[in-house]
Amino acid sequence: MSFKIRYTLFILLIFGLISLVSFYFIYNTFARDVRDETLSHLQSTVEISSKALERALESVLIVATAKTKPEWVINSSILEIPGYGSTVEPEIEFSKEEETITARIFGIVNDMKYDVTIDFVKFVDAMIAKPRHGYYYIVSSDGFTLYHTFKERVGMNLRDVDLEDLFDHIMKERKGWYRYDYGGESIFVFFDKIDIPFKSDKEIFLANAILEDTVFSSLKKIKNFFLVIILPISLVVTLIGAYLISSMGVNKIQFQTESIANFTKSVATALSNLFVSSSEIQKAAENTALSSSNLSELVQNFAASAEEGKTEVNHSLDLMNSFLEHVERANDIIKETVELMDSLNELNEKITDLSDVISILAINASIESSKENIDREGIMKIADHIAKIASDAKETAKISKKTIRLVQEKISKVFEMSRSIEEEVASARSAMKNILQVIDSLTEGIMKLQGLSESLAAVSQETNAGVEEMVSSLEKIREEVSELERMSKKLKL
Repeated sequence: MSFKIRYTLFILLIFGLISLVSFYFIYNTFARDVRDETLSHLQSTVEISSKALERALESVLIVATAKTKPEWVINSSILEIPGYGSTVEPEIEFSKEEETITARIFGIVNDMKYDVTIDFVKFVDAMIAKPRHGYYYIVSSDGFTLYHTFKERVGMNLRDVDLEDLFDHIMKERKGWYRYDYGGESIFVFFDKIDIPFKSDKEIFLANAILEDTVFSSLKKIKNFFLVIILPISLVVTLIGAYLISSMGVNKIQFQTESIANFTKSVATALSNLFVSSSEIQKAAENTALSSSNLSELVQNFAASAEEGKTEVNHSLDLMNSFLEHVERANDIIKETVELMDSLNELNEKITDLSDVISILAINASIESSKENIDREGIMKIADHIAKIASDAKETAKISKKTIRLVQEKISKVFEMSRSIEEEVASARSAMKNILQVIDSLTEGIMKLQGLSESLAAVSQETNAGVEEMVSSLEKIREEVSELERMSKKLKL
């Protein structure tokens, strides 16, 4: 597998992980908040209806004794004459009459004690609107249903239909919600105690039962929104980012690597030519009768210096070659990572904007769903809950930004390390200068050889040709080393 492919896959993996983590974190935050707010909204709806029934019961005697009686009044009779009103506390009794539940109320209206009997089921139907989802029922503290949206279920006992756990929970908590499985379906029940304004041997509770799928229908819409909109956007950003970074990074690295490789080959070729010329001069000197001893010693010293110079240059070139390649690669990756952080910041802003849009839609949906309610305080409470969702979403975006800033700080530390590397590059440049000085010394020795070779008549032409070739090779090495020094100065991390 080529380096470019590996590099691209690495960048794609980084982008993919960041996108998936962001997607998971944002979706879970929204899902949790929407779930909590949905449950709170439905519980508030039950509480509103419960309070409406309480207020209706407070005025039931006055309405039931009026000249025009509602259809839910079965009968009303006077028990005491005016002026002889009883001071006994008003009371209410519930009983089963054929197909319905009746409530018999004893109370005082205008100093007269009345005995009023009402059809409790019709009374509740008239006082509260039907639920938008699921069904209502009123259960007494002995387990019997005094009211049910489905009339055939009026008078049943929750304990007799395997709902004893639900009933026990209602009696214990008095207010809240409960989830249970019944008939192969998951059901949520939201309940609240109705404070009866009469003396009674029973407590009554209003409950709203809704299928779980209906309760969390809005959560499914949000999930689909994330899957259809946010996730594809994340994938597109991942692919584009990986492609751009891999293209820029690989091209730069390949360019620098090829330049250094060409430079190394040029220096190696020049050194090879240098040693070939040195060997030719040494061979010519051995065949010379005049000054053979001095010439041989000079050539041997030169060859030893050249060999040492070759080792030092090769070692320095290998180190510089590897060093420059890693420094350049690290520099590019760091710069591109900073650009990645900027892109994530922009994506974070977009997610914040999306949360605002979702909040507006949720508010509109809540208002629409509660049009049948008559209590505006409940509506305001619902709006406050949903506004909190938007606030939490923005807080999430702030946390994400804070995380990005921490990453950028770590990158800044890497830049500080890069400055240390730059100092090492300066040391490498100093080493290059030392090599240039060695080459200057070798050049001076060669010039002396050239002067000595002129006195050797028999091999002067051959020696001069070799010396000139050596001088040319050394000059070429000098130029290549100078180029390497110039390249190192360009490394600004």
